[in-house]
Amino acid sequence: MPDDERKKPFHEVVSFQLLTIPIGITGILKAEKQAELALLLSILVRSKMPAAAAHEIAETHHQLPKKLREVGLTFLAGAAETVFKDLEGRQDEPKKEAETAT
Repeated sequence: MPDDERKKPFHEVVSFQLLTIPIGITGILKAEKQAELALLLSILVRSKMPAAAAHEIAETHHQLPKKLREVGLTFLAGAAETVFKDLEGRQDEPKKEAETAT
């Protein structure tokens, strides 16, 4: 399979990572998993993406902050809430009109 067929849009890759990171977040790899989640949240809040993709990530993972609080990770839960609120509020940037030569 050519590389292009295996590559997915950025937001799909990040969304999948948000599903898998919490597995084991309180286990042996606790510190590593928490750091990985913090990094991923940082990337999400700083990245440009289509508004529809941002909204989809926020909607798909809206339970993550609650789950983090349930295991005592209140700082990460607060960070996730902040990021998801940002994603929910995203709007597509208006297309810039091509400048005409004078």
